[in-house]
Amino acid sequence: MTLSAAALFLTGVLTARELPEVRTAASDARITYIGRTLKSGENVSFDWSGVYVRVKFEGNYLAMKASDSKANYYDVWIDREPEAKADQTIRVSGKDSVYVLASPEIIDRVKKVHDFLTVGAPAPLQEAAVAGLTMGDEYYKELQAHYTHMKEH
Repeated sequence: MTLSAAALFLTGVLTARELPEVRTAASDARITYIGRTLKSGENVSFDWSGVYVRVKFEGNYLAMKASDSKANYYDVWIDREPEAKADQTIRVSGKDSVYVLASPEIIDRVKKVHDFLTVGAPAPLQEAAVAGLTMGDEYYKELQAHYTHMKEH
């Protein structure tokens, strides 16, 4: 599994004033790994059971990007030492999934953004958005001019 502590890319959508984006490499000295790990540049990986990560932070949310070559489950304890029952268990599978630990108010907003980006956007609209990203600035300037003209007349 490769861990990379990073601010959730959706936080800019939520409200940058409330959630400033701070990116921290997984190899940062403020993140402690207990067990056998391999550091490579900014990434930290491990393939052995019994490895755990300890992160101390201040704020009302923490987002982490994680990848795994297969499905694995990881227990999370918040503001206390690990014991038999975890506060949360996360499932990591596939590449670059983002996990957020936050207050219920923030999680509700993250869920809404997630729904708008996935559930609320059918495949044809997603394809249209991708096509729109490839159009140059001139197209959008002309489109804006057209609709401004239509609005004024």
